[in-house]
Order: sequence, then structure tokens, then C-alpha cells
Amino acid sequence: MNYSKLKELDDLFAKEISLNKIKDASIHVEHKGKVVFENFYGNAKPRSIFKIYSMTKPITSVAAMILLERGVIDLEEAVSRYIPEICARNQTVIVKENEKEYGKENLKKSSRGNLLRPCGKDVKIRDLLNMTSGMMYPNPCEPFNEVNDVQSDMERRIAGGEKFDNTKVAVELALAPLAFEPGEDWLYGTSADILGIVIEKASGMNFGEFLRKEIFQPLKMQDTWFHIPAEKMSRWMKPYSRKEDGHLEDVSPEMLAWLGQTDPTQEVIFQSGGGYLYSTLEDYTNFAHMLINGGKFEDKQIISPKTIEYFGISQLNEKQMKSYWLADQGYGYANLMRVMLHPEMSGLGSVGEFGWDGLAGTYFLIDPKEELMVVYMQQIKEGGDPVLRRKYRNIIYSSIS
Repeated sequence: MNYSKLKELDDLFAKEISLNKIKDASIHVEHKGKVVFENFYGNAKPRSIFKIYSMTKPITSVAAMILLERGVIDLEEAVSRYIPEICARNQTVIVKENEKEYGKENLKKSSRGNLLRPCGKDVKIRDLLNMTSGMMYPNPCEPFNEVNDVQSDMERRIAGGEKFDNTKVAVELALAPLAFEPGEDWLYGTSADILGIVIEKASGMNFGEFLRKEIFQPLKMQDTWFHIPAEKMSRWMKPYSRKEDGHLEDVSPEMLAWLGQTDPTQEVIFQSGGGYLYSTLEDYTNFAHMLINGGKFEDKQIISPKTIEYFGISQLNEKQMKSYWLADQGYGYANLMRVMLHPEMSGLGSVGEFGWDGLAGTYFLIDPKEELMVVYMQQIKEGGDPVLRRKYRNIIYSSIS
């Protein structure tokens, strides 16, 4: 690898900071088991704490695979085996315009005006890992999204003093009407959150404690958790917002609440498998190092090399790929992560590369073919700049000789 070329990353990020496009960022690159580049920009320092949002999902996927490798769970099992409330007889599906085969006697109308029909089959664990469950995220921009009402109702009840645990939140989310029959299509939603509770029930441990015992402690991820202890708050990287002209400004109190960071020291009501974790560049680097090293970290085998191979195989069919937003960039999807199928569509890369990103622009990739891993951290409400992402990827990949 041309290590001197990687210095171009410093030039790239210095320019981004000078243009006020990013404020605080950090990046780590490993190639063939060797750290070849690491640096911190703006106010970011070693062990700075970032909220990683959906980069929680690959951790949840690894947790599920730990149980799969032990024969505790199976991909074809129905979620109802572990959470009986989440089953076909309790779930409904939003009726589409072309679904005329369902008699009127089987339909009911929701409070939002959606026609609902009974669900025909149970959600499988495979559906949760591949986002093919039909479960939706709350989205206020979608007027017919029933999950908005579920979330608002839970918030009202919590404010009134009602107690919720992980399972209760998951069940409420999962019983909102599905966008489609399980396995029929692809939609980014609460699947990973429900998977976290499957892991909890299957393991007999609180979800967070399972992560701590099986992943965080073996990987020395000492700063990764669902909230930040008060004594570590000096290391918290506050989020920024990107204005229409591309420049950054402090987020408003309302946006800080929307980002779930009004008080990072507050313990969460729901340990989400989909997006609540805080972490550091160093901690997530240990997680990524395990993935690029055949599932092994130091002397501990967390998951098997065959499972790592499995992570590099897309599992979406042709219909599901049409709904997947990264398909036009050459990616497929599986196990809560993107999987590179056609690098010629997105820039430099390799078939079988996998990874994911987070709401505030955090990002990582694992390339088993090149023995390459990259972890990037930032905190911007509008997420990662795809142009910047392609630029640092292209610098890194073009350094491989």
C-alpha cells in the first residue's frame, strides 16, 4: 500500500473544514492487519464519543449470529417463537391499490384511513436481518405511516408514568400495520429493533447485557453503550446541522431532542438494536478489526470465518432490490448491512465489501478481498455527504498497490 498517498486524506478533510462542511471528524484505516492511517479533525480527539445511530445494526447482526452459531436460533424460525405477540394472527398489512383479491369482509379501516387486511404469514428471523419484515420506521413525512401514531401514543403514556421495558416497546412497534406481507419486499424499518428482543428472549439475558458480555467486553469496547456516563460527557461530540448552502450550524433544542441527544447521560427506556448506541472511533475500530480478521479479536473468536463470508453475500431478490435505495450504487443488502455487488457503479471497491453507516454520517466498510477496513466518525444531523464519502474511499482504494 502506498502509505504516503493516504496523506491526501489530511488535505481532503482540511479543505472540508475550511469550507465549513464538516467540523469534527475522525478516520481509521487498516490494511492486511496493519494500521496504515488514523487522524482526528476539528474538535475530535482520541476517545471522543459519537452517537452511531444505525451503525448499531451490524453489532445487533453479530449478536444474532453468535446465537445462530450456537444453534440457539435459526433464520427460518418465526419471531413468534420468541415473542408470541408478534405473529400473523395479531398483525395486519396495509392494502395496496392492486390487491383486489381480498374480500371487503376481511378489511378494516385504520384511524389514518388505510385499508388493512389480515397478515398471511409470520415474520421470520431472516426477515428481520434482511429488512423484509414489512415493519416501518416512524416518519412524520408519510401521512399514512401508522407507526407515527404508535410512537406518539407510547410517548404520551410514558410521560403519564406508564412503565415500558424492551419487550413492551418492541411489541407495540411490531404490531403497527405492515407495509407488505413478510418476505414480499424490502423496507428500512424497525426490524433490527425487534431482532434485539429476539436476542434477549433467546439468550435469556437483557439485550444490552448480552452485547456487553458477548461483544463489548471481549472487544474492549469500553465506551460503547446506550447512554454516556456523566464522567465521560467531556468527550461527547455534539451534533451539527447542515444548512441549505452546505455550511454547518449548531442544532436547535428541538432538533437535539429529535436526535435523541437532549441528555446523553439519561438511560434509555428501550435498548434499540437499530440505533441507540454511542461509541468511539477506537471502540468501533475494534469491532471492525474483528470482522476483517475472520471474526477473531486478539485470542477471542467472536464469530466464525464462515459467518464473515456470509456477511458478504446479498440476500435480496429482484423485486426487493427495486425497493432498496443503494441498489443504484451497486449494493445489495443482507444481515443489516450493505453488500457490494457492482463496484463499477459507485467508484473504487470490491465485490463482497460490506458495512453500514449511521444517521449522523458515521460509516464503516469491511473489504475481505483487500483485507481492508475503514471506520469514519462525524456528527451532522443531515448525515454523510456522499461526495465526501466517495472521495475518501477513492483515496484509500487507490493507495492499494
